[in-house]
Amino acid sequence: CFLRRAIAPRNWYPPLIVPHLHNGPIQIFGGHDAYQGQFPYFVYLYDIGCGGTLLTPKLVLTAAHCVDDSRIGGKVVMGLDNDQKYVNITGVQIRKFASYIAHKDFVGDNLKNYEYNLNDIAIVEVDEPFDLTDYAQLVNIKANDTELQELYWTTIVGFGPFASEYLYST
Repeated sequence: CFLRRAIAPRNWYPPLIVPHLHNGPIQIFGGHDAYQGQFPYFVYLYDIGCGGTLLTPKLVLTAAHCVDDSRIGGKVVMGLDNDQKYVNITGVQIRKFASYIAHKDFVGDNLKNYEYNLNDIAIVEVDEPFDLTDYAQLVNIKANDTELQELYWTTIVGFGPFASEYLYST
């Protein structure tokens, strides 16, 4: 399973808009292999199988359905190009999941029922800061709060067992 890159509209729609119609390997809809360092802000919560975004050297933005007390102590990895071969790769850093805070209005994991969750957002703190390198960088979030344009394209990064049925397509 390789790190994938996909383009999707920012106006996300509820699941099952586009059915999954093929029997081949599942990847992010329209995904492509990404090279190491292409998305240096991407963080992999290894033991959980979720992705995240590095906000500060110690804080990771992720989905609330990915965190609970049983995840504390799990591996949090940066600098990957493939989730199966992180050992002995130059640029890979591993930290431990130390704590988290989920959105106060998140009500649980409905994803197994293919429903979407409101407020599915959390911050994970790692035990030690990541060193900022070519393969580990903070995400660059624009400071203004301009409204997103309806047809604005964006990049989705992840290892992707979630395919096209989760993204709107025309």
